[in-house]
Amino acid sequence: MITLDIKGTLGKFGYSNIPDSIAEDIIKIVTDVAYATAVKRAPYDPEPDGVHIRDDLQKAFYREIKTGVVWIKSPYGYIAEFGSRHRLAHPYIRPASIAAKNKMKAVIRVSTKRAVDKEKS
Repeated sequence: MITLDIKGTLGKFGYSNIPDSIAEDIIKIVTDVAYATAVKRAPYDPEPDGVHIRDDLQKAFYREIKTGVVWIKSPYGYIAEFGSRHRLAHPYIRPASIAAKNKMKAVIRVSTKRAVDKEKS
């Protein structure tokens, strides 16, 4: 499961004082990025009775706590992510988490630059 919020995910980089309205927009964007990356990288078996991890991915945004979450409802998701002695690992959640954090940093930088430029003019 990926949990994304401003204070926990990027608070250590000094981004904990972002206004709530901007933080909400950023978390929504980043949750979509994490979900799209996980879907793109998740294993998919074209057989009708195969394991369709890609179809079992879910996402949600919780406005009251300004947190986005991406998770898999399949009990087999952890096997694909970490592997087993019978199957090689095929990570899809960890790369999605990295992509989301990078996107969050980029969006915060752009938003901050726009806010500073707006204040100057």
